[in-house]
Amino acid sequence: MLCPDCHRSAPGGTPCPACGRIVPDQESMSGQGSRYFVVLVALSLAMLVLLLLATTLGGPGPLPVLRRLAASGWIWLYLAIFFIPIGIGIYYWLMLREEEVIVTDEGISRRSHWGNESLRWDEVCAFNRQPILFRQTRLGRISGLSRLFLRGARKLDLPPVCYELVGPADTNGLPRVMRFEPGTIEEMPWLLQLIEEHVGPPVDV
Repeated sequence: MLCPDCHRSAPGGTPCPACGRIVPDQESMSGQGSRYFVVLVALSLAMLVLLLLATTLGGPGPLPVLRRLAASGWIWLYLAIFFIPIGIGIYYWLMLREEEVIVTDEGISRRSHWGNESLRWDEVCAFNRQPILFRQTRLGRISGLSRLFLRGARKLDLPPVCYELVGPADTNGLPRVMRFEPGTIEEMPWLLQLIEEHVGPPVDV
């Protein structure tokens, strides 16, 4: 494992050789569903504020405009414009709320909407890094919003990239692959450091 303070390698549960802090025996990273929800709610509120400003500064005010919209039936369009981003945010929050990656000295496991996976470090055959378009991810194009809330230098990857841990073949003869796509995992840079500590840096493919 790695010390969270100085990033020195040490077995989990033992003191860091550099700073003396006890190194965690496991690290857990959650999904980013709440961040999508916050960004999309903020988008809805921004549109509402713009509408209020437009009617207040350049018109008779919000109440007369709302009455006219209600009388004409157009208010449902404005309500849809306001609530659709919130509904999308709730959808992705529900999708990613179970997302969790746990790293220990023995291996890595993942619980997610798409199923549970696990690999021991001694099973990992390759650690790959490859470009990917946002529309090719499991989340789709909306994963591009992750540019707004990813921290660290890796947010500047152009094009965006995904990382794959390749394990032994399953019962069907296909390699087991644990894939980490942009916009899904919280603290992705720290997760990648923990993986590299066990299997080395990723190989571009």
